[in-house]
Amino acid sequence: LDIVDVQSFEGEAAMKLEAIARMGWTGKGKALSNYAYKNEEGGISPQIILQEILEDKKGGSECSKIAAQFHFTLIQIIDQIAKEEDIQQLAFSGGVFQNALLVDMCHSYLG
Repeated sequence: LDIVDVQSFEGEAAMKLEAIARMGWTGKGKALSNYAYKNEEGGISPQIILQEILEDKKGGSECSKIAAQFHFTLIQIIDQIAKEEDIQQLAFSGGVFQNALLVDMCHSYLG
């Protein structure tokens, strides 16, 4: 998304992506759509997601919209896997969940 070419500190690109995504999410409520993804044995293939992101970027979509949809897609993947595995309670940890937008989206969409 042309956010950062070279990081000057660990997490810089992720922090900037989160900030841009928040601009695309604020006020949108549940109107966001997710990118298509394929849940394969052994994990989620990023190929389809990345292809759609590139198409949106080439098509002139705003970076904030693309970034918000990427975050929302992660939430949809979490939701799908939890349902498939019949998981009723989720717990998150690690550096990825220093991303306050992901945490906010988890609360908003996953309860």
